[in-house]
Amino acid sequence: MSPMGPMRLNFHGAGAGLGALTVLVFLIGLAITVYWMVVAWRAMRAHERIADAMEYGFGLLMDRRQGPPQAGSNVPPAAENPAPQNEAGNEQA
Repeated sequence: MSPMGPMRLNFHGAGAGLGALTVLVFLIGLAITVYWMVVAWRAMRAHERIADAMEYGFGLLMDRRQGPPQAGSNVPPAAENPAPQNEAGNEQA
């Protein structure tokens, strides 16, 4: 048995092609992995930007529907014509 053990890369003689192929497949696999990690990172950043834009746009839409904000309050302004109530204080349909 050789000092490197039974499983060693052989770059000389009959098994040279298999050892080189092993290294080549490893490098190609590593390159593909890095490529898809970069693609996934860019997609995640793009989705975050889209979500931020939609959140900002939705906030603007809600601000327009509620009118001007009241000073010191996060509660939307009360309706101008509240629902009629019966004697017990329950809203009528």
